[in-house]
Amino acid sequence: RCMIQWRHGVATDEETAETIGIDPDVEDREDVKDGSGAYERTELMHAANESKRLKYFQYLEDLAAGGTGNIDDGELPVQRWTGRLVAPSAIPATDLRMPESNLELDWVYGYRSHDCRSNVKYAADSRLVLFHVAKIAVCYNKEKHLQSFMKEHTDEIVSMAVHPTGRFCATGQVGKRPPILIWTTNGDTGMKVISRLQGLHTTAVVAMAFTRHGEGKYLATAGMDTDHTIGIYDWRNGALLAHAKGGDKKILDLDYSPDGSTLVQVGVDHIQFWHRKGRNLSMRRGIIGKKGRVQPLSCIGWAGPFAVVGTQDGHLYRFEGHMLRGSLKAHDRTVTTIHTCIDGLVSGGRDGCVKIWSP
Repeated sequence: RCMIQWRHGVATDEETAETIGIDPDVEDREDVKDGSGAYERTELMHAANESKRLKYFQYLEDLAAGGTGNIDDGELPVQRWTGRLVAPSAIPATDLRMPESNLELDWVYGYRSHDCRSNVKYAADSRLVLFHVAKIAVCYNKEKHLQSFMKEHTDEIVSMAVHPTGRFCATGQVGKRPPILIWTTNGDTGMKVISRLQGLHTTAVVAMAFTRHGEGKYLATAGMDTDHTIGIYDWRNGALLAHAKGGDKKILDLDYSPDGSTLVQVGVDHIQFWHRKGRNLSMRRGIIGKKGRVQPLSCIGWAGPFAVVGTQDGHLYRFEGHMLRGSLKAHDRTVTTIHTCIDGLVSGGRDGCVKIWSP
């Protein structure tokens, strides 16, 4: 026997929102790409990223032979070049000494922006700027004009969150089972990995957020699996405290309320509000109503206890609880980032403008 209890309600006219019909530009299309197609990887490419070098060489040989790189574990590529090998007439003596020269990473140019948001941050020391490019996390010292690097990721980094103290940073990557690395942000003394979280997400870790209260004890993460899984970690102890299905649409941002009681999730045509009690997560969908339109929501900020969300059509939506209560036209194109500060909010958009809003 079992007992099932549920709540049922009918949406009123005030709760029924219009769905927006914007034709996204190239940059917006990169943002909303979802599933494994967003980050194409063959099994051998995953193997190569995990340092299984033999498979990587097989992959390269198959490509050189006109193949696709998709090689099963029991299948070897045709090595057509072996028939053309000719032994040298005078075989040189074997020299096992290490070469006198080596390569060392000195400077990283560029920054990943085409499918990431809010991923340039200050560390605790305001001289230090944190960002990521490809598989490298970078700490740039503005005064010394020097870069330091965290190079422990095995594939492209696609998400980043900085601890409220500014002393730690979390980065998430693409991968079959992508790890999340938490590392120290002091580039002068080394960017040391102090925690590694792995096993919950697949395909990619696309968004993360630390709690602001309680010394930033918890880290929320979002994946790009079919269910867009949400996870809550006690990151120092590497413990997964709770997880739940985030829905069938891509997540673009996560953020905790200032008091840490609510986790807000936004993404393609949705906003959701999560509350954790022990190992259980409960969710309420945001209600847009007639004050706004259903569309991709890309970023989250806070005006006191109220969530402020950036939209694809350039508006800022202000929510009280899970209800939309206000809308303001802020940018001519998508609002891609919101920063919450003492003086109010700072928003940035694809129109190239940065705007400061008073409380």
